[in-house]
Formats: sequence, C-alpha cells, structure tokens
Amino acid sequence: MYIDNLVFEEADFVYRNSSEFTEEIIREIPRELINSLGRGTEGFFEQFKQSRPTLYRVLIENVNHVYLMENRCIYITLNNPRKEIQHYRWGFQCINKLITAEIPLESETLKTTIEKEYLSCIPPELHCFYINTEGMNITDERAIVGFDLPLDTGSWFELDEYFIGQRTEYKISKRDIKALYKEFVNAELRILFEGSLGDIVFFNFSAKDKKIYHIKNFDLPNYQLIKNAPQVLDSYFANAVLGFPHHIGLR
Repeated sequence: MYIDNLVFEEADFVYRNSSEFTEEIIREIPRELINSLGRGTEGFFEQFKQSRPTLYRVLIENVNHVYLMENRCIYITLNNPRKEIQHYRWGFQCINKLITAEIPLESETLKTTIEKEYLSCIPPELHCFYINTEGMNITDERAIVGFDLPLDTGSWFELDEYFIGQRTEYKISKRDIKALYKEFVNAELRILFEGSLGDIVFFNFSAKDKKIYHIKNFDLPNYQLIKNAPQVLDSYFANAVLGFPHHIGLR
C-alpha cells in the first residue's frame, strides 16, 4: 500500500492521522498512545531521548511521520466460519527502511507482569522500546519478525529452539548448543534480537542479571558478553536504522 509516496507492503490499510481512526481502533489502542501521535516524531520517540540518545537523534532527523498499519485476517472456527480479525502496528520509514512495532496492550495487570517478569531481565536503558511500542524491528523478507532492534517480548524465543531450526543450514551441532547452556546457571536463554549481518544478541531470562551476550555467525563456542551493552547497543541500533553506513560491531 502507498501513502505519502511511501510503500507499506505489509499492510492492508494505513492511517496517517488519529482523526482517521475507526471506533474499533480507538477501543483497541490506549488513549495515551493515540495522543502521542499528535505530538509528532519528537513526542512519539521522547522515551528514547535520555536512554538511547544516538538512536533518538537518528529517528527524529530521518522519520517524518509515524503511521498506524492495519492487517486483516480471516479466521475459520467451528462457531464462526469466517471471522475477520484486525491487527494493528506502528510503522514508519527511516531512510529506505520500514520499521514496524507492536502496540502495547492497555491492561494494567499485563503491564505489571511484563515489567516484572520480562523487562527486569534486560538493562533499564532498553525499557524505552516497551513504552509507546512493544519492541521494534526492521522489516526484511529473510526474517519472520525482522532484524536489528529489540523484539516484542512475545518474540523472545528460546535460543536452543531457534538453533535447532537452523542446525542444517549453518552446521550447528547439538554438542555446541549443550555446551553453551552449561555456561549459565539455570539457563533459559532468550533472543533479544537477530542481526541482519549475522549477529545474535541474547540474555539469560531466568537470571535477571541484565547481562547481554553476543554470537557472531553462529559461532556458539566463541560467544561473548557485551561490555557496556547500553552504550554499544545505542550505536548499533542507530547504525542499523540508517542501513549500516558505518562499521560498528557488538564487541
């Protein structure tokens, strides 16, 4: 779909302004998030200003507008043979990259659970990805959930399950997977995001120690702790949304 000379291939409908929102959208999306759209990109991305300053500058300088993307799916059930479901996400263009983000749910109970059980696992400097958005990703046809930015908490996949699906293509051995898990106490390793240049960034969900680790090109034995992770990731994210014009690694 085209709007403002931009292409949103993944959307059935795209809304530019909150004045265009249907009653269903207004019921679905928390009022404070709808209001944040009216404050422009600086207002929408304000939560990044202190904790992700490099990424914040890139976003406000290169993103002209935040859109609401709608996808419609038909579900077939016994009780309702053709039920149409709408799914909403934020979408915006940065240079030539389409970035999408899930929308946080309104339930205060769910918010508390996410903050306690999920966000307590990662550095507080990354919590900004879970305020007006529920994670982000740079869309890419090679990845189901996109690349290079922190995923929504529902997509923090178990690392061993992810590797099992990649074993044949990348020659990952079961021995290396088991050896990696033995490096951690009570290991429950989850993917924070997958990089488009062969990076996998993960953390130990059960430890809640806020440490972030890195694997390059599926070389599991040589995984490393990312030192000064908040600062390193800020530079990486800013470089990623610009299309990697600079050589900035994660080590």
